[in-house]
Amino acid sequence: MAIAILALLIQGCCGTSKIVCPDGETVVIQKCPEKQYQQTINTTDVGLKATVDVLDKVKIADLDASVKTKVTELRDKLDQFSSRTQDIIKGSYDALQTTPCDKDVRKRHFDLLDGIAKENAALEKLRTELSNLANKGNFGGVDENKVKALIEQYNSSNGEKAFTK
Repeated sequence: MAIAILALLIQGCCGTSKIVCPDGETVVIQKCPEKQYQQTINTTDVGLKATVDVLDKVKIADLDASVKTKVTELRDKLDQFSSRTQDIIKGSYDALQTTPCDKDVRKRHFDLLDGIAKENAALEKLRTELSNLANKGNFGGVDENKVKALIEQYNSSNGEKAFTK
């Protein structure tokens, strides 16, 4: 019984509320934006870490040096993306929480979340396609040109576009 009451209190505390802006528009704000922020970060980190794990397996395989270089460059880029993403998402949630009536802030926030969702989908696609090349997790003997092409395709169509809006 006490646990149920505690759960209701927590849920009630961290729901949403509506506010009326000076222009008369009603907007919904999070009472605990840090939970939304943390969920966004966790979702992004899981995808990044899984992709980095696959890239690490490709990197240790007996492949051409140029393939290993591309893998290393992409892995470094994803590490930088991960740390930058956390700061940018936190800033966006903070801006949205402090100025919920600012339409530009709301648009940029939702554009950022959309861009990050697309980046997560692109990482999933890259991870799946690379994994499909492997023989039971082993990248030895895979077609190096296919690995290079997948990485180049990812780089040309993604690469932090989530932050360009």
